[in-house]
Amino acid sequence: MTDRLQAILHRLPPPALDHSLDQLEPQVWARIDRLRPAGAAALTSGLRFQLAAAALALVVGMALGWANTSVNRSRSDESLLYASYIETGPMARLESGL
Repeated sequence: MTDRLQAILHRLPPPALDHSLDQLEPQVWARIDRLRPAGAAALTSGLRFQLAAAALALVVGMALGWANTSVNRSRSDESLLYASYIETGPMARLESGL
């Protein structure tokens, strides 16, 4: 079976190349070099935007953290512990007579 297949394959004409591939690599590198300056500028502007966004997020986070710690210093820790349960907690029910 394989001998017959080999014979059929040998009878086929060799494929004709529509383009010569000997200069393919230099053509590809020339195309990359032509496109590289535009890509480098886009990369630089994208990097600047990412750095600006990261800096803004850092500043906003630090401001919120600083504001939160300054507010928490003025209150006592005990009142903040149960602040969300004041009206529905067990102490409120006992004080209001169930």
